[in-house]
Amino acid sequence: MSSVPRLLVLLALALPGTVRADEPITVDLVAKGQQGSSWPVLVLRGHQPIDQFNLGLACGKAKVQRSGTLGSGERLEIPLEVPLGRTTCKGSLVATFGEDEGEMPLSFEVALLPPMQISVPRERLDLAAGTLVLTADRAVAQVEIEAYGETGAMIGHGSTQVGGLAAGTSVEASWSASPGDVLHLHVQAQDTDGFWAGVDLFPWSYNIPHEDVVFDTARWEILPQEEPKLQAALDQAREVLRRFSATPVAMNLYVGGYTDTVGDPGYNQGLSEHRAQAIAGWFQAHGFERPIHYQGFGEGALAVQTPDETDEQANRRANYVIAAETPPFCAEFPRTAWRQLD
Repeated sequence: MSSVPRLLVLLALALPGTVRADEPITVDLVAKGQQGSSWPVLVLRGHQPIDQFNLGLACGKAKVQRSGTLGSGERLEIPLEVPLGRTTCKGSLVATFGEDEGEMPLSFEVALLPPMQISVPRERLDLAAGTLVLTADRAVAQVEIEAYGETGAMIGHGSTQVGGLAAGTSVEASWSASPGDVLHLHVQAQDTDGFWAGVDLFPWSYNIPHEDVVFDTARWEILPQEEPKLQAALDQAREVLRRFSATPVAMNLYVGGYTDTVGDPGYNQGLSEHRAQAIAGWFQAHGFERPIHYQGFGEGALAVQTPDETDEQANRRANYVIAAETPPFCAEFPRTAWRQLD
């Protein structure tokens, strides 16, 4: 067996995109992968016909064995299926070409990264202005946004070059869209290693105008004379669903109940919960076909600020909201403990 010294320098070529046409075979290394989308990759490139190669690697507990031939100009990618974190790989590559044979020792480190985590706070999303703010757990280089309308077709797009801000830095991105409601935003961020991660947002919601149901004192049964109010609200809700029937976005109904400040706050909380559940149950019993969620807020979100023990009709109310996502925390919805009606 004759040893070919020039093969021994191939370790220095373990960089993405390196090409040495004067070598019979070269090795490139894509040293990072992302769980669920890609592995680190060892790339063999033939610069003359390789009659036989044998690759043996130990990457921690993962073993990689590969053999075969490689034509001139041919490129072979070998995924390195390593666990999360950093892993040292050691082994060798033996190649024969013509009457020559050589061996190259291999030793390098690779990393498999967890999926990048993206967060887009709802309070930093402005549909009217077409802007949002996101953070990621890795350095962000680019943000892409796609906006989809009521038919499911894309009606807007935005691309923001960031330049490699540090992990956890707030990144402002924007998009422009043709007229119409934006029901769905697909937001993708690219890190400085070229990996992408995405998140889907469904920020659109519709607060159904309605006349509030009047209940007997300390009761939550729906009185017959109040049902026309609910029927009118149900008709509006169905009309909204018909309008957006072409979109793949699933719409839910959220019913929130409120009281005034007369009585014990704990009792009022329970009363508002029962009344919200009663209204939600009426919608379900009368054919509303989407999931219905309800929650009581008692006197914790007054429409009209009053002192304690104040009888204020405007505070004895309910909200009916159609939305694809749980309504975000806000003054109107100071808690997010929604319950789905069975």
